[in-house]
Amino acid sequence: MSPDMRLGTLERAAEAARSIGLDEPADAAGAVVQRAREREGFPGDAYVLALAGGTGVGKSSVLNALAGRTVSAVRAVRPTTDEPLAWVAEERREELAPLMAWLGVRHHVAHADRSLDAVAILDLPDVDSVRTEHRALVDELLPRIDAITWVVDPEKYDDARLHAYLRSLRQHAPRMRFVLNKIDRVPARHRADLVVDLARRLADSGIDDARIHPVSARSGDGIDSLRAAMAADADAKALVAAKLVSDGRTAMLRLAAAVGVTGEGRYQPL
Repeated sequence: MSPDMRLGTLERAAEAARSIGLDEPADAAGAVVQRAREREGFPGDAYVLALAGGTGVGKSSVLNALAGRTVSAVRAVRPTTDEPLAWVAEERREELAPLMAWLGVRHHVAHADRSLDAVAILDLPDVDSVRTEHRALVDELLPRIDAITWVVDPEKYDDARLHAYLRSLRQHAPRMRFVLNKIDRVPARHRADLVVDLARRLADSGIDDARIHPVSARSGDGIDSLRAAMAADADAKALVAAKLVSDGRTAMLRLAAAVGVTGEGRYQPL
């Protein structure tokens, strides 16, 4: 049963219990449903993140580096650059099918990467395009996914249009990461200062304590650290999801007991 179906079942059970005066277990079940509904992100078990950024910052190169192969080769057969590309864990393809359909993702590459076995990465169209629908896609997508990773580079990290847009999304800051790509083009002695300046600029845009990963997709520097961070986020989501499932099961058992149904499914008259 999918997470949405489990929540729907628990919600209906709580409403039924409340209708016959079982307010206490109904309220407990309702609280679990509310916590789950208020939690932004992809509702399934997969960890879904998007790569976003401006033209030429190297989003596809970062994806290739994470994948360890040329995922961006699919780009050559895309009919336009307006369509997102997905790199999806093989075992999550069925679970992610509705989201992929909603996004209109027609091109995806399956992976069997053990370290990212719960992860799906969406490579989005450039957000600094004149096409306003590209930003609209990000706006609509954010509540449906778990995280967004913004890719910038030493030339475009201070782009006024990007920061104006980020300012409008600052309520989502806890689910954002920032990849400072092409760090190999910056002399080693200046790299730390560049990261500090990016953090300052993001703070000015309302994003405090930004998580910044300096990387070079070309050389591979910093990619392992970025992969580890993504894997850790996926594990953290799994823990939260497991707790919600456990709380939901407990709430359902309380509702069942309140109407005289035992844990074995037998009915015991009240």
